Amino acid sequence: MTFETEDQKLLTPEQLQKQQEILAKIEEMYGVVDGFGKHLDGGVIETVAILNLMNFNTRASCEGHLETGLQGPWVQLEAIGRPAGADDRSEEQEKRTWELVRQVCDQYGLTIEQLKQKENGVILQELRDLFEAEPVSKELEQWREKNKLLLEQMNKLIAEFEAQSPSSEPNLNIAIEKMGLHSYFRIYCGGEDYINRKDTTNLSDQEKDNINQKLFKYQARFKEFSDFLKNKYIQV
Repeated sequence: MTFETEDQKLLTPEQLQKQQEILAKIEEMYGVVDGFGKHLDGGVIETVAILNLMNFNTRASCEGHLETGLQGPWVQLEAIGRPAGADDRSEEQEKRTWELVRQVCDQYGLTIEQLKQKENGVILQELRDLFEAEPVSKELEQWREKNKLLLEQMNKLIAEFEAQSPSSEPNLNIAIEKMGLHSYFRIYCGGEDYINRKDTTNLSDQEKDNINQKLFKYQARFKEFSDFLKNKYIQV
């Protein structure tokens, strides 16, 4: 495996050591299963390894697939120390959740399906903010705050990457998807193709090939971001 440095001879002993750390971490990742009990996809192992070395705890990942899962690469990040039952909801909490959903839908004259649509992202974020304002245990609140710090750090890294290497089209932007109610999140590439997965069951071979070609572009862009993170780690 090679590393994209401007001049290998100019690396300090500390930077050469970091290269070795990356290689060792990648080798370690081949034996790891993610939070859902699956081995990591080869296309994102290096990204996961570098994120871990940069103190971004990863929970799940996928390189993107045509037939199953999402049609764009992603890695889910969250703070270490996920509280037991972090996503469990009591009957009373579920009832309160649906009250808030109906409140926001009524306020903006939307159905629940309309609320989920991309163009209503600002309203959906407003709903998330209402969810997060609901009382939770001290343990969950502390974990949520750690996730918010990780989210802030990742936003800065993505902004720096996109400024250095602007994408040629919106779907090639590295983006963030907030997950659940506790500010853990995914980084992904694929834009609308990631958000709105296409059912390939009845597509022609040509249509499937077109989706595959876009997926290859998203995977290549995600690899560019991984290389950016790698160089950040080595040069610090």
